[in-house]
Amino acid sequence: MAPNRAAALKGSIRALEKAGRRVAITFRGEYTHRQANVPYFAGPGGVTPPGGNTGAPGSFVEGWTPDLRKSENRVTFALLVKL
Repeated sequence: MAPNRAAALKGSIRALEKAGRRVAITFRGEYTHRQANVPYFAGPGGVTPPGGNTGAPGSFVEGWTPDLRKSENRVTFALLVKL
């Protein structure tokens, strides 16, 4: 990110929840979309260099840069069971 440039982030969440009537089970599905005006979210290439973080914090790894994206889409599912 360029110096003196603030990041602008926005996003939305859509959720669907279904609870059981007799048994205490809840299913939840969620879709999340987030955006930024600068590369902010981790892409498929990740943000950890090959071989892991083996140097000092903030050290430069020759020939490698983090895979950052301006948007992210995420789908999550959850199951809650009350005993």
